[in-house]
Amino acid sequence: MKLHQELAARQIQTLKLTPQLQQAVKILQASRQELEEMVEQEALENPVLDWQKSAGEGSDIPETEEKSEDPQKEDLVEYVQDFERYVGEDQDSWSSVSLEEQEGGFEEWFSRPPSLQETLQQQYDLSCDRELLKKIGVYLIASLDSRGYLRESLERIASALMVDMEDVKEALALLQSLEPLGIGARDLKECLQIQLWAQKKDLPLVEAILESHLEDLAANRYREISKATGADFDQIEKAVAYIRSLNPRPASGFLLESAQPESITPDIFLEFKDDEPVITLNDHLLPNLFINPWYRERIQNAEGMTKEELGWLKQKLDSAMWFRQCIEKRNETILLIADAIFNIQADFFHAGVKGLKPLTLADIASRVERHEATVSRVVNGKYALTPSGIFELKFFFSGGLKSDDGEMVSSRHIREILQKAIEEEDARRPISDQALSQLLKAQGIDIARRTVTKYREMMGIPSSSRRKKYV
Repeated sequence: MKLHQELAARQIQTLKLTPQLQQAVKILQASRQELEEMVEQEALENPVLDWQKSAGEGSDIPETEEKSEDPQKEDLVEYVQDFERYVGEDQDSWSSVSLEEQEGGFEEWFSRPPSLQETLQQQYDLSCDRELLKKIGVYLIASLDSRGYLRESLERIASALMVDMEDVKEALALLQSLEPLGIGARDLKECLQIQLWAQKKDLPLVEAILESHLEDLAANRYREISKATGADFDQIEKAVAYIRSLNPRPASGFLLESAQPESITPDIFLEFKDDEPVITLNDHLLPNLFINPWYRERIQNAEGMTKEELGWLKQKLDSAMWFRQCIEKRNETILLIADAIFNIQADFFHAGVKGLKPLTLADIASRVERHEATVSRVVNGKYALTPSGIFELKFFFSGGLKSDDGEMVSSRHIREILQKAIEEEDARRPISDQALSQLLKAQGIDIARRTVTKYREMMGIPSSSRRKKYV
């Protein structure tokens, strides 16, 4: 077959989002913080547009009695006045709660605990009097991972700092002597051994397990440990209980230097009045957009402005109007979808997780007459302050199974039943997945063993063989 190239014209249909629609989608799915950043960026890029965090200022345009001889200029002045009226209308239509009205001050809402690096550096500096070791210590502390382990090899550290290996080892030994115990370990075994040695207890079986049988311990293979050490199951169980009292993640409870504490600001507030959900938008500090006074004056007194300048201003005003409309539409859509969610899941706030109903994006999309993609963008990253706490909107979505009486049971409720059954099981005879399946069937929930296994694995719970204790 002979291959050849040719030029040909084809007519095809494709779906493309215009820049305006792309902007609308970004505004819809933006969190409150992201939205404020977008407003600031838009104000920087559009000189006609200004913004402020409280309504009321710069929102009124004085009416002008003088008429311009240029119809295009007159239309532009009227357009600006319409825009200002549009922005000024319904500024208070979205309910808000001021932070000043909340009990307590800012310090009660948020405070940053000391970071792991700060805690270690303070101890290290007090324990070390050699400048070289202090410099190595700074590098070691900065190299710790999120668990508090040192993953970089000592050889590489010595080469990078151009120091002797013995100095690096001495600095590491000093680091490993600090609190929390186990910090600076290079693997799990060393982490646990550091904690054991610091307590200066004579526990030969514990030392043997840590040295050679951590994999057997993880797999609950007590028989292999017993054969290798000569210890009976009772002795092994006591040794294992001691090992489990040690901390495999010494950095837990600390913030790393690079980690920034996050605070959640709810997008909406939910309360119940006469058992009916009442939803309000948290618009505190949401931006108020208005026309820059200098440009406003230029337009109203458009003497000497060329058609190109007027056209440029019209383009910028169109962009500002569209941006504001997108924000209003975002607020309207959030309230609409949240109202549908909370009306369906109202029982959750009275009965807890067992009151959750199975709910999908398609259910809400059909109810509010929006596309599933729109619902997905709204529920991700949007939080609600409710009588039961702060929840991300997507929390209220879950699959489910049909019970014997024909009602749907949410997967969250099923996981809650499994969790409770496993917590109450006899550790010497843990419940198998098949037995858990039978337990759910006894409560009217027909579920296969393999489905129970899937739920258990999703919950991070090991199998019954690994949960078993021999004494």
